[in-house]
Amino acid sequence: MEPYVYQIIAWAVIVVASVVIEIATINLTTVWFAIAGVVSLILAVFKVELVWQIVAFLVLSIVLLFLTRPLINKITRKNSAHTNADRIFDRVGFVTKEITTDEIGEVKVDEDIWRAISYDNEPLEVGQKVVIKSFDGNKVIVSKAN
Repeated sequence: MEPYVYQIIAWAVIVVASVVIEIATINLTTVWFAIAGVVSLILAVFKVELVWQIVAFLVLSIVLLFLTRPLINKITRKNSAHTNADRIFDRVGFVTKEITTDEIGEVKVDEDIWRAISYDNEPLEVGQKVVIKSFDGNKVIVSKAN
């Protein structure tokens, strides 16, 4: 067989592998490589030198990745569902039930009461201002507010 036949087979394998990975992940991670692989496959069919096939593959992959990935990310993020909890990160609340190293306490943020544990494992007294740092299951993790 002539060398270009092996090149065609190699590019076909790259395209198929990229498509299979894309189908398996559904994250638009390898679609750019599949498209660039098709272009390189076409170049191989027309017996363009291997160096130019590789250059076309690399350049097209990089260009497609950098030009379209931010756009795809912007489109897919619009559909993310925000929970009630999202709005209280970094918010200030106050302790309504003492938080100790051994016991879960409670904090009030806006009009909501949350079960709470201390971020620094230091006791927090009733009435003390705290900042919501993160979540652990259905509990907020808080630290002393400045």
